[in-house]
Amino acid sequence: MRGSLSTLTGVEPSTKGGRPEVTGTGIRLLGAVEAEVGGTTVDLGGPRQRRLAAALALRAGHRVGIGEIIDAVWPDGDLPPKPTDTLYTYVHRLRRSLGDQAIVETKEGSYCIVLCDADVDALLFERVVNECASLPPDQRIVELQRALSLWHGPALSGFEHEEWARPHAVRLAE
Repeated sequence: MRGSLSTLTGVEPSTKGGRPEVTGTGIRLLGAVEAEVGGTTVDLGGPRQRRLAAALALRAGHRVGIGEIIDAVWPDGDLPPKPTDTLYTYVHRLRRSLGDQAIVETKEGSYCIVLCDADVDALLFERVVNECASLPPDQRIVELQRALSLWHGPALSGFEHEEWARPHAVRLAE
């Protein structure tokens, strides 16, 4: 990845629900699903691992129910014998990939990735676009160009046609 998301856009991070910013960690969804820790791209693993990261990052700072995550990780419905146990293993791997056990919280039958909107390119893109409406035209153009620079392919590339990802990919593309 090409540096932190907030550096790319010049937008200061805001926290969701008072959650702290996790400095140096970023998730890209505007193209292939990728992650960065401390400026270095990290391996998220195979498609199921990347689906997990994307499902959590789309709702960063909020709980995502285990059932919803299972639907995203196994969109074809071909579940392993114990999907919750397998999901637990995937979450453990995601935590290890991101280098911080606290970045993915477990809470009452759900998981939450503790990132702010500036750490997830899709959320940052939406925030910048929404904030541009109140800017003068010249400044609006500059900020929208910065927001567009976050894109590096179709949103959720490789997953954009799957049922769990399609609404998000369509919303972001509009």
